[in-house]
Amino acid sequence: MDVHHLLYDLLIAIAVLDVLVSLGVALHRGYTVRQKIMQIILVWLLPVLSGVVFGLFLITQRETFRPMPRNEESDVSRQIAHMAMQYRPNGP
Repeated sequence: MDVHHLLYDLLIAIAVLDVLVSLGVALHRGYTVRQKIMQIILVWLLPVLSGVVFGLFLITQRETFRPMPRNEESDVSRQIAHMAMQYRPNGP
């Protein structure tokens, strides 16, 4: 399964969940019409807003992120492990 299929399935799952929650809110007898409308708007708006926020974050981070070549990655891991061993407190 590639990433595109996974994202598509995730989008379908979110849409189905939003439909079910929207129906639940719409059929609830304890809310006024105004409360129902506002809650349904929030149900549909929050996934979109979070997508926009995280998308903008990823776009801004793209320029500063430089993937390490594979051999540098293992060197960094070894350096971190070595530093952790040096600074381990003495004791039991």
